[in-house]
Amino acid sequence: MKNESPRELPFRLDAMVLVCKACGKRSSGPKKFKPKHLAQEFKSEGREARMKTRVVLTSCMGLCPKNAAAVAAIGPDGHPAQFAIESLDQVPQALAAAAPGRS
Repeated sequence: MKNESPRELPFRLDAMVLVCKACGKRSSGPKKFKPKHLAQEFKSEGREARMKTRVVLTSCMGLCPKNAAAVAAIGPDGHPAQFAIESLDQVPQALAAAAPGRS
């Protein structure tokens, strides 16, 4: 029983978005918004686009872009995408890139 491989489950989300909460604490982090507001924007944009999304605030991912927040997204194809979000206006494009054909 211990040698059995784990059972793989189907990915039922259109996108899973990871927002770095440590970016908001850096002095070179985003100036126009907090990571919590960015996560809320991703959630509301996903609802507007009628997408099944999950947004999670994470600890540092080691990407650390200047004057931006690091975001990683995984779409239904399983391929990760990484973004440096400098303003909340970039959220729809990032979500569309994470789940092409769904937004």
